Amino acid sequence: METAPSWFCEIMRAQNFGDTLSCGSKTYVYRNGVWNASHLDVSDQQKQTEEIFAFKWKKETTFNSPEALGRVRDWLIERYGTFSALLPLLPPEPVVLDAGCGAGMSALEYFKPLSKIRYIGCDISEAIWVAVKRFNLQQERERERERERENLHS
Repeated sequence: METAPSWFCEIMRAQNFGDTLSCGSKTYVYRNGVWNASHLDVSDQQKQTEEIFAFKWKKETTFNSPEALGRVRDWLIERYGTFSALLPLLPPEPVVLDAGCGAGMSALEYFKPLSKIRYIGCDISEAIWVAVKRFNLQQERERERERERENLHS
């Protein structure tokens, strides 16, 4: 059974019950690396936005192309500077809350390597499952690069 990272429970001031988390009057269920509200009240406009963006993020060939990712990365660097320049100004393992993270594109393009931050992505759309897939692939790539570096030095 998956459990939330202890740092997450500490930040949320919540109890970790293994597969559920209570925060105030809300209960969340941990499933495949994502906390889902057991019941989420959303407006008609939020539902429409969820449907539109869920459709968009499932079209990986349009937003996952090297050109699209490069535009996102360039925009983030132009707006915020490089993450490597920002990191020394932050506390160790800073917490990044990405509200409306969609498929996680901004985080995956800007916060490299992910091992330097504690990332919390939040989104009401189904795009969150695309984000989970993308984060898992990125983490596997980072682990593979680390194994390759270790093999070079041994």
